[in-house]
Amino acid sequence: MNVYALTALEEFYRQAMSAYIPQGEDLLYRVRRDDLSHLSFRYTFSVEAMTHISHILEDAAAAQRGEADLHVSFQRLSRLLSQISRYRHLAGSLHGLWIYGSWDVPDVDTFRLNKRTTLINTEGTPLEAYWFVIVQGPGIGMCLLAREVPSLIHQGRYYEGFYTFERSVALEAIGILHRIFPEHVPDPTAGERK
Repeated sequence: MNVYALTALEEFYRQAMSAYIPQGEDLLYRVRRDDLSHLSFRYTFSVEAMTHISHILEDAAAAQRGEADLHVSFQRLSRLLSQISRYRHLAGSLHGLWIYGSWDVPDVDTFRLNKRTTLINTEGTPLEAYWFVIVQGPGIGMCLLAREVPSLIHQGRYYEGFYTFERSVALEAIGILHRIFPEHVPDPTAGERK
């Protein structure tokens, strides 16, 4: 694992956060799904809102019918359990699926959904604090990247992050993941599919 690339991820996150206009989670319920493909923003969201926007990105990847790659962090694999049937379905519609998280379950093979699924253990790394969904494929690039933040007012988990449909940002995020895990994540620019 490349420690310098982990630092690059932190810097990438900070720069992206400063580049986008802040929005509240009500935005997700005021705009149509299709309109999200034209918006970029930063936010603080609850788990429910993060799940909502994550599903939008996952569905966009699946709609590419085997052409898009999906990189998704569950922070801990146990958080995937409630969505395992959804991900089994998604896995069949993707070119490739990378699932990141701390392996806090007894049988990680349960999460090897098909031969195009790669599991990446993030235990003991700063990535355990991040929830991300990154879609990349011919003509599509979307990136949701958020860090878990403590809430002084509400109980539960909250995330501060950004969302963008900018393909270059999605490619940059995957490039950083490639530098962190070069043996598991292919370089997104090598032989890039248009």
